[in-house]
This record gives sequence, C-alpha cells and structure tokens, in this order.
Amino acid sequence: MTLSNEKILRVFGDIAVEKSLARLEIVSRLPRFIAEYLISKYYRKDPVGWIDTVARIVRDYYPDPREKDRVLSRAKREGKITLIDEYKVVVNLKRNMYYLHIPNLQIYDALVSETVVDRYERILSGLWGIGILEYRPEIAEALSSKGREKIPFTPLILIDFEPFQVYNIDLGSFIEGRRYFTTEEWIDLLIKSIGLNPQVYSKRQKLLLLFRLVP
Repeated sequence: MTLSNEKILRVFGDIAVEKSLARLEIVSRLPRFIAEYLISKYYRKDPVGWIDTVARIVRDYYPDPREKDRVLSRAKREGKITLIDEYKVVVNLKRNMYYLHIPNLQIYDALVSETVVDRYERILSGLWGIGILEYRPEIAEALSSKGREKIPFTPLILIDFEPFQVYNIDLGSFIEGRRYFTTEEWIDLLIKSIGLNPQVYSKRQKLLLLFRLVP
C-alpha cells in the first residue's frame, strides 16, 4: 500500500475503499458498491484473512439463483436463513399486507416484519442488504384454521435487516478531511474515487474527467 493510500485511510477511515480489490473474482457477481462495502468492512478487521471471510459470506449468503431449491430446502430444514439481496417491500392495501420481494430466489410474495419497514423505509423502493428470513408455515395454517380467505404468500418472513446502502452523506467529514491534502493530492483522490488511476493522466486530463462529473 502506498503512502498516499495510507494517508487516505488515516484521514477517512472506514469510508475509504481500495477499489481495485472490488474487481477480485470472489465478489464478481455482486454489484460493485456491494463488493466495496464488504471489502471495506472486513479488510480493516483482518488485513490477512479478509479474502476468506468475504468469500465465505458471498458463498453462504449470496447463492447462485440456480441454487434456489437448495436454499429453500435449508430454510425448511433449519427454519431460518441469511441472504444478501436487493429486498423490496410492496404494499397491498386490498389485503392489508406487506409483500416482500426476494429477487435472487425469484420470490415476490414473502412477508416482512413491520418493524423492519418502519426502521428502513427506503426498503419500499428497494434496498440492498443482508437479511434474516424465518420459515413460518404456521402463519398460513393459523389463517386457514380461522376460516379466513386463503391469501397466497410464501411463508418466509424478513425479521431482521442490515442495509448496505448509505442513507445520509456527511459532507462535513469530507470538508474537514480536505484540509489534510494538497490541491494536487485532492484531485488525485477524486480521480481514484471514480475507479481510475491518476498516475496515467496529465493534470489537464484529470480536470477534464472531473468536469464530466459536474451536473
């Protein structure tokens, strides 16, 4: 790791990510920002063993869609599974229910704890994260025993959720961090932040790249 990278980590801590690591094969199936999130989280905890940790998390919690039946079988057998996905909650007013979409399992009629919806309202428009899902067949049985209209749903309920996406960007921390860098270093840092190597560009080329980011 170069001195420049050490300085970035020293000033910005956990919000700094070495983007080249996000191109590793072990995270290639994940969206780039999810890969960066996992790398940022576990690299600092264990700079030596983080690759094995992230590989295990991806293998166990983000299965290939073709393994859907294996995952559902584990839910049935163990009663609970943990999955990484872009969860989305849909409101059905006719049935007074929340339906949960689990795209990786191709399930669009699971259930969700209202506590999760209240805590993470953005899940109503789709939110990447790691969720704990319980298999609850007794819910369907209880509804049937009460003679209520049969409501179609998959008896998996999202009971806990940790989002990967940042809700609020703290501009103050970036403004504060800026004073530790020269103008040239700051330009290089901005170029790094979009996944490019500042060393291969002239100053004019760097400025043109940054101008393209301006709305």
